[in-house]
Amino acid sequence: NYTVFVGAPAGTHLLIAKVDIGPVFKPLTVSQGLGKTGEAFVAKQDAGTKKIIVLSPLRSEPGAAQKVLNPEDPAARPVLMALEGKNSAGEAIDYRNNEVLAAWRKIDKTDWALVVKVDQDEFAGQGSALIQSYALAGFTIVVMAVAMSMMFSRSLTKPLNTMRNTLDMVSKGVLPEKTEDYSRDEFGLMGEKVDALV
Repeated sequence: NYTVFVGAPAGTHLLIAKVDIGPVFKPLTVSQGLGKTGEAFVAKQDAGTKKIIVLSPLRSEPGAAQKVLNPEDPAARPVLMALEGKNSAGEAIDYRNNEVLAAWRKIDKTDWALVVKVDQDEFAGQGSALIQSYALAGFTIVVMAVAMSMMFSRSLTKPLNTMRNTLDMVSKGVLPEKTEDYSRDEFGLMGEKVDALV
């Protein structure tokens, strides 16, 4: 459980309360939509030591105590930028020394920074899977278009070939009989006229 102690003077005594801040961090533990390596965490800079303290639970270390980072550590850069009010996103190094894509911002009215990040390897893997899906869909569309165009061209050329064969036989002196029923389109009408002519 994550707790914080709060104190205030009460006359000649000191009143200290233990406050459970677990519910504050609970939304950060939900990793839905962040993939296998994505996570969100809250961090702050200690005023005395200037070290970065990760306050919320981490996905890769769920039961660990607070994680402390040196301000010179590359993993501290997004937190420091957020605390300076430079809300942004980009490539970064995380506390595990992995290359990540991260977004960071300062939480209003606090000295806390919110960082959301996902490993670049996972992000690139999702992109290649998406490209493969699009390539497969494109290939399927092309195959279907070719098949449909072949069927359409056959429906156009079959009556023309039949009429050509009939006229070829007439040119050789053979009068063929009507052998097929024609469709009700222009090719069918032309075929009937050729049969009538023969």
